Amino acid sequence: MKNDEKKRIINHKFLNKHTIPGAILLMIWGLIFSEGIIGLPFGVFDVLLLDRSGQTQILIGFGCAAGAFLLLAIHKRWFYPEFEGCLTCSSVSFEDAWKVTAAIIPFWILSGIKELAFGNKFSVPTLAMISTSLMAGCCEEAAFRGLGISYLMRQWKEENKVLPALLLTSAVFGLVHSANILSGAEVPITLIQTFSSFFIGLFLGAIFLRSGCLWPAMIIHFLHDVFAGMFLPGDYVLTHAVGWVDAVDMVLCILLGAAGIYLIRPEKRAEILEIWRKKWSMAPTETLETHQAGA
Repeated sequence: MKNDEKKRIINHKFLNKHTIPGAILLMIWGLIFSEGIIGLPFGVFDVLLLDRSGQTQILIGFGCAAGAFLLLAIHKRWFYPEFEGCLTCSSVSFEDAWKVTAAIIPFWILSGIKELAFGNKFSVPTLAMISTSLMAGCCEEAAFRGLGISYLMRQWKEENKVLPALLLTSAVFGLVHSANILSGAEVPITLIQTFSSFFIGLFLGAIFLRSGCLWPAMIIHFLHDVFAGMFLPGDYVLTHAVGWVDAVDMVLCILLGAAGIYLIRPEKRAEILEIWRKKWSMAPTETLETHQAGA
């Protein structure tokens, strides 16, 4: 590599020494960057250009999605030259990357039957709903799977660490959803959402671990939120008391989480590690030592 083509290589002093705190900080940073630093100005444009009440959130979703992809680009550059990135995977075909998402189909079918059985009706997705779902699908996948899981797979290179990586990122993903209580959601339903998000996170994280590519998880997350939003109130804030419909929903989410655990079953761990070994190709030691810059 010629001198004028070399990029500065960063020495990750804190991250290399503190794996679990580092992973949590990366996930939190990912949300703050994509939904706050990048997304907030678009929220202001929503108020100024579309709806002064702030109820119509259209531009913010698309802005946050752009922030998520910028975040992934920064993350790839941050770990240059060892990281292949989250949006490509040279060791898994496009078809194989999508095969691991098959369990979501019966989950959606059963969820739809559940809603109709309890007397709920579909509503046509609005542009605001699509925007909100795009924000969640892109930002949350970039932060929790793109940054969280990819970093843990850099640090943990043993087969017995694949499951802990999935559990940790899913737990943080679930806990973040407990913040819904700040928007007016009731405590019991917030707890249901927190645990449901944990199990959904198990499935989405398993997709990323098995494919090495974030696109399937992002698209599935986006479509899931659009589907779920078709049964939610207009402001997306759940204030109803916990009932049988929520209990059934929890059971379905647990089954989806179990499907995620199955995707990373012990027989697949060696294959998963090989995928991530190729994604994290360390540069020669002398190159790193020559071009390090403290961080």
